[in-house]
Amino acid sequence: MKKALCLIVVMLLLSSCVTGNAGHPDNMTVTPKPTESILPGTSREPASQPSDVDSFSQTLYYPEDSDEDTAQYRLTYSIPVFEDSTPAGAAMNEAVARYMDSLLVLVSQERVPRADRADGEPLPYTDVSYELSYARGYTNVIFNSISSYGVGEELGISTLVLDGRGNERPLQYVSGVYSGENNVAQAILSDVASAVDGNYFHDVTIESVLRAIDLYNGYTVEDFGYRIYVLPASLAPESEGILSFDVTTAEAAPGFVGDVISVDAFYALLPRLNSLATALAVNYESYTDGMISPYAATIYACIRLIDENPGVSGSVVTTRDELIEIISTSLGIESELDLSAWGIKENADSLSVSTSHALSVYGVDISDVTASDGGVLLLKGTLHFGAAGSAASQGYVSTVEIEIIPSAASECGYIISAFKII
Repeated sequence: MKKALCLIVVMLLLSSCVTGNAGHPDNMTVTPKPTESILPGTSREPASQPSDVDSFSQTLYYPEDSDEDTAQYRLTYSIPVFEDSTPAGAAMNEAVARYMDSLLVLVSQERVPRADRADGEPLPYTDVSYELSYARGYTNVIFNSISSYGVGEELGISTLVLDGRGNERPLQYVSGVYSGENNVAQAILSDVASAVDGNYFHDVTIESVLRAIDLYNGYTVEDFGYRIYVLPASLAPESEGILSFDVTTAEAAPGFVGDVISVDAFYALLPRLNSLATALAVNYESYTDGMISPYAATIYACIRLIDENPGVSGSVVTTRDELIEIISTSLGIESELDLSAWGIKENADSLSVSTSHALSVYGVDISDVTASDGGVLLLKGTLHFGAAGSAASQGYVSTVEIEIIPSAASECGYIISAFKII
């Protein structure tokens, strides 16, 4: 029943192609933000370069119509404003707006009710600032907050990780690893256990680390991997402030990565496996003995083409030869195309591939790798509906067995020679 439901959903997806009073900022006064440096990345460029970003600042007093002298609480914040002439920039602004909604709710429903300012006492407040950074094709927006009721300060941090299309992504989605939170937690626990000068709680466990980390709004993408932020008093005394842990891409990967397959090869191969998983799972077919249906081969080629052209909206113009080459370099076979599989529009000497369809609807979680003669690897794992870390993820669907063969012609160093859905 679950497989049938997933099939229906997949078919539908593939066929669709300043000061003021408390409240939302209305008439934004935008002031230029200094240029930020771009961290060197190894994948696609971020959707918005620093020159495309302005800054908006506002101070809100609570209750409404109060001021610095009469208010019970003050919120001062700065947020980035992305140039919104592109869908990616508009999506980034929507993500920032969602953060602002949550901030205003937090202040009005939790902070303000706790405020009881007497005459002559300092005004309780929350101040929010932001930073931007860029790595590996992702834009990181880091919101730092300081709140005070007159005695001491409470520190907070919240992040947005935005991909090349402006979509907010959790760490599991970025890494493509379904069990990414466990791998990250284990890496942090190892850092805590081996720390010489860290003032951590003595009873930190894998469970307490998992409770402390937020891989949606508490991390950033870095060139080396990921930076995980932990709020005060979670793993160490509050006096230690906000903690940060650097986790490499190797540490976020399954345990066999770096042993039988390199880190770079694993992460380059994973999106291709997910694309093929979607192409085959549409009709629950397998790819064995060099045989794949033109329908599945075409879906695979279209997903890879669109994924490798993130800045293109509407449709990607290509040719039959280019789609066939994508299949050949990934699977090591020649395959016919079925243009009806993606609703491809055929022009005189080119093809138009719509970008409005869903991309990798299925994904694979590899749990075991066995090496055999000639560098051939047998991968075993599970097929999942929904990408790792996505809202659509519905967990395990089936088991899979995949064979990959070393190939200098492939960008990831391997061709996928077999993919069985069991």
